Amino acid sequence: MAEAFNIVVFAAYLIGAVLPLAFYKNNRINIPIAYTFSLIASTAGIAASLVALVSMTVTKIELFSSPIFGVVSVSLDSLSAFFLLTVSVVSFAVSIYAPPYMTKTAGKRSAGGFGALYNLFLLSLVLVVSIDNAFYFLVFWELMTLTSYFLVVFHYKQRETARAGYQYLVMTHVGTAFILFSFLALSVHSGSFSFAGFKEAQASLPMGLKNVIFISALLGFSTKAGLVPLHVWLPRAHPAAPSHVSALMSSVMIKTGIYGLIRVLFDFLSPAPWWWGLLVLILAVVSAVLGVMYALMEHDIKRLLAYHSVENVGIIMIGVGFAVIFSSLGFKTAALLSLTAGLFHLINHAIFKGLLFLTAGSIQYATGTKNIEDLGGLIKRMPITAALFLVGSLAISAIPPFNGFASEWLLFQSILQANLIGDVSLRIISLLSVPALALTGGLAAACFVKAFGITFLSIPRSARATDAKEVPAPMLIGMSILGLLCLILGIGAAAFIKIPWRVAESFIGKTYEMPAFNTLLLRLPDKLGHASASLSMVAVLLVISAMLSILLIRLRGRRSVIKGPTWDCGIPEITPRMQYSATAFTKPLRTVFSAIYQPRRQIEVDHEASPYFSHALSYEASLYPVFERQLYRRFINTLVRVARRARVIQAGNINLYLAYIFATLVGLLVFVWR
Repeated sequence: MAEAFNIVVFAAYLIGAVLPLAFYKNNRINIPIAYTFSLIASTAGIAASLVALVSMTVTKIELFSSPIFGVVSVSLDSLSAFFLLTVSVVSFAVSIYAPPYMTKTAGKRSAGGFGALYNLFLLSLVLVVSIDNAFYFLVFWELMTLTSYFLVVFHYKQRETARAGYQYLVMTHVGTAFILFSFLALSVHSGSFSFAGFKEAQASLPMGLKNVIFISALLGFSTKAGLVPLHVWLPRAHPAAPSHVSALMSSVMIKTGIYGLIRVLFDFLSPAPWWWGLLVLILAVVSAVLGVMYALMEHDIKRLLAYHSVENVGIIMIGVGFAVIFSSLGFKTAALLSLTAGLFHLINHAIFKGLLFLTAGSIQYATGTKNIEDLGGLIKRMPITAALFLVGSLAISAIPPFNGFASEWLLFQSILQANLIGDVSLRIISLLSVPALALTGGLAAACFVKAFGITFLSIPRSARATDAKEVPAPMLIGMSILGLLCLILGIGAAAFIKIPWRVAESFIGKTYEMPAFNTLLLRLPDKLGHASASLSMVAVLLVISAMLSILLIRLRGRRSVIKGPTWDCGIPEITPRMQYSATAFTKPLRTVFSAIYQPRRQIEVDHEASPYFSHALSYEASLYPVFERQLYRRFINTLVRVARRARVIQAGNINLYLAYIFATLVGLLVFVWR
C-alpha cells in the first residue's frame, strides 16, 4: 500500500512540475494546476508515511541500477517516513493557502515557472529524506538547494533579495562540500555508495576517521539546519522569499539538515562517543539562546520568525545531543526519551512555524508591509488571521495546551533524567542546559507578546493597516489546518508520541516498556522516576476556568463594567505616535543583554543660528552584527589578502606558464618513480 502511495507522490509532483510550463503565460490556469498537483502529492505522502509508521515496515521501490553507484531505490524506513509525514503535512496546508497569495504576488508576471519550481522543490525534499544512496542523495540535495534559491529570488530586481539569495547559495554550497567529503570518506571505506553499505562498514571504521567524518557532517548539515554560527543566511533568505515558500523553508527544508545528522550519528557512525553529543549540545544551546535573543530585536516579522527557527532548531538538537550522550554512556531509556522529545519538537515546530509564516504572509498580503512598527489594530480588520497568529504564538511560546508545550515539557523531562542517573558530569551538563532552555521559553513568550501586541492591538499606525481586510478563504483554510493541528498535537500528545518513540527505538533499540502515554496522564516508567503533565487535563482545566469566568461575569451583571475614555495625559486626541512601539518594548531587554547585542546609537542634531535652538533631530539605532563582523568578515578579508598575494602567480607570461607545466610534470614523474 505504501509503495502505491509513494508512486502517486512522485507522479503528482512530476506532473505538477511540467504542466504549469505548458500554460506559462496564463496565471489563471498555471497557478491552480501547480498547487492542485502538489496537494494531491502531499495527500498521498501523508497516507504513505502513516502506513509505514503504523506498520513499522520498510517499504522500498527500486528506481534503476547504475554500474558505478549501484542500485538506486527509494526506501521508507521509520525515520524517512517520519520526515515524509512532516514534509507532507506542511506542504498540504501550504498548497491550499498558496493560489490566491501567488496570484497577487505574481501580478502581471508569469507564475508558470514558479509553480514548476515549487513542485520540483517539494519532490527534492521527499527524495532527500527517502533515497538510500549517497551519490543520489547529494544530487537531490543540490536540486533542493537550487530550486529553493530560484524560489527565494522571485523578486530578483530587489537588491536585498538578490543579495540574500547569493548568500544563501554560497553558504549552502560550502555546507554541501563538507557533506560530500564525509560521504566520500564513507564510500571509500565501505566500497559502496549505498546507505546499507555505510551501515555495514561502520564497525570497521577507525576512530580517527569516524571523528573526521562526524565533524565534516556536523558542519555540512548544521549549515542547512541553521545552527549558530552557520545561521547567517537564514534570517536573510527566509524573509526574501514569498511567504508560502518561507513557510516550507523554515518548517521543512532546514529539517533535512537534522535528518542528515541523525542518519549519520545513529545509522552510519554508531556507537558515537559522548563528546560528539556534548559538541552538538553546546551548539544547540547557543543556537537556542542567541536565536531567540536576536528575534526579540527584530521588527520585520519574517526576520523575527526566521530567528525563531534558529532557536527551535537549537531546541531540537538539544534532544539529539542528549540522546547521543545518554546512549554512549549506556543509558538507553534516557536516550530514547531525549531523541523522542527532539523528534516530537521537530514536527511541532514544522506545524506552528508554518502557521506563523503563513499568517505573516497574510499580513503582508493585506497591508503590503512586514514591518510591525507600521501596523497595529489588525485584530478588528483581520480577526481570523489574528486568532490563528495567536494560536501559533502560544504554541511557539510553549504555553499549554498547545503542541509546543508538549514537546518542550518532554524535553525537560528527558534532561532531568541526568539527575536520577547519578553521573556527576551528566548532572553538570543538565544544570547548564535546563536554565538555558527555560530562558529560551521566557524570551520567546516576551517576543510574541511584542509581535502580537504591536501588530494586532491598539490603533493602526499607517493607512496600510487602516485599510487592511481579511484574506481570501483558501488562505484562511490553509492556516486553520495548521492551527488546528497545534491544538490536536498538544491535547493528543499522549496518542501521537508513540510514533516518534518507535522511530527512536529503531536506532537506539528497545529497552523497557514504552512510557504510559494515556489520554489523561502522560506518565513515564517508574524506573525513570518522573511524571509529566497531562495536557488533556490542562485543557479540561482551562475550559472549566473559562466557563467559571463567564459565569461569574454574568452573575455580577453589567453594573460592574464602567466605560469611559482612555486617559490621554490631558492631550485632546490620542495619535498612533503615542503608542508603545516595538523598539520601546524591547528597550529593557536590550539594556540587560547589551554585552551580547552591543547596541549602537547615532544622533544628529541640526541647528539654525545657535546651538541652543535645534532645527531637526535624527536618531538611528542598530545592533552590532557580531558573527558577520568578527567571524565572516575577518575570514573574507583574510581570503582576499591571500588571493591578492597569490595573484603574482598569474603574471601573463607564457614562458612562466610553460615553466609551471614543466615543474608539474617533473613532480608527477618523481611521485610515480617513488
